[in-house]
Amino acid sequence: MHRRTVLTALIALLAVGLAPLRAHEDEHVEGTITQVTLTGLSVTQRNGRSVSVTLAPSTKVTRDGKKASVLDLKAGMAVVVDAHEDDDENLVAVEVKIVPPPAGK
Repeated sequence: MHRRTVLTALIALLAVGLAPLRAHEDEHVEGTITQVTLTGLSVTQRNGRSVSVTLAPSTKVTRDGKKASVLDLKAGMAVVVDAHEDDDENLVAVEVKIVPPPAGK
């Protein structure tokens, strides 16, 4: 019985200790830009969820496979954003692709 309690406690400690290793996950966000600034944008996904994404100096912006600028991003545009979580679990865009709006729009 004592061995089982010690083993359970050890597993719990390992699980808690490994939790920070899950940080820096990649995220794929598809939707419509609802707000844009020079440092970030808000994207509303098809399910209605709004996602805030930080734009870093290293963020790549493309349209039709060609290089574009953060200044090209406008509210109402359809985008696909590849991002990762920073140390504070904020999404930081690696690449923002301006895409055609979904069919039926």
